[in-house]
Amino acid sequence: MVDEYLDGLRLAREVSEIEVKTIKSSIARLHGLLSFPFTALQLLADISDEDVADVFVRINSKGESLDQADFILTM
Repeated sequence: MVDEYLDGLRLAREVSEIEVKTIKSSIARLHGLLSFPFTALQLLADISDEDVADVFVRINSKGESLDQADFILTM
């Protein structure tokens, strides 16, 4: 897949060895996102603001700290 991309790019323009290494590294990092653990919590549309705030506080107390802007986005 990466080699096919590079072949197509080489048809359009000259590609340096540094660019090849950078492209291969970047695509490998991007592919690594497929194994990144991601959790989404879906709440019911009719949940109260108080319940949303409670969920926010519980999640905020575990792991990465969230700020007021994050809370506003949950509302």
